[in-house]
Amino acid sequence: MKFQFNQEQKELLNKIGFDFDVNDDLDEEQYIELMEKVPNYLMLYGFDENYTPNEIGRICEDIITILTACE
Repeated sequence: MKFQFNQEQKELLNKIGFDFDVNDDLDEEQYIELMEKVPNYLMLYGFDENYTPNEIGRICEDIITILTACE
């Protein structure tokens, strides 16, 4: 699976940290890792004190939308 992430999304994915290049053609295990780590990062850092998505949350949500579009 190959996904088209924009620069902002790529920067956040690099910050989250993966042992593979998210720009490459990903196998199922790598896809599952993305689908585990990005929502976890969203829950930890993606909301303000009113539980409204902040900038990180918006980017995470956009990444999740891209990842789930292939299912």
